Amino acid sequence: MFQLTRESQVLVLALVVFGVIVYALLFGANLPDLSEINSLNNQNPESIENEVSTSTQDLVIDSVLDYSDCLAKSLEAEKNNCILEKAKANNDPDACLETSDFFQSDCFKAIALAKSNPDLCARINSNEIKYECYSELGKKMKDSSICLKIPLSKANVLRGTCLNQTAGYEKDP
Repeated sequence: MFQLTRESQVLVLALVVFGVIVYALLFGANLPDLSEINSLNNQNPESIENEVSTSTQDLVIDSVLDYSDCLAKSLEAEKNNCILEKAKANNDPDACLETSDFFQSDCFKAIALAKSNPDLCARINSNEIKYECYSELGKKMKDSSICLKIPLSKANVLRGTCLNQTAGYEKDP
């Protein structure tokens, strides 16, 4: 069995404390403040029942968008795919920001294609993947105006293929 050096022990302890703080910030943020609790003391029982009912509905909605199980996965690929699937199901492209930098572009593209939303293609940092997104979405939606978002450049093949496959459809500019 190996022994940790004093510096390693301090680093491990610091990481644990940091993890606890992050956990508290992420999951403790929905706790009511004292003023909300005090205001409940001054209300009649019926209005308190309505408040509790609304809070329960909020918790159900919040739990749908909870990605903590995905973030807890040890393998980066599993974490990224878990977030992507939940983000597509919930139409929550902002969740892509929780994936690794390398995977974010693919995440935005997958949601853009799944939800037929060309605005999400614009959020992609990689020009290559962004232009693929516009091309695939233009063909899928049969909308050549989406193809025209691909600039004339090295991406001419993507733009040309997209325009050729959307030509003649109702949305052709």
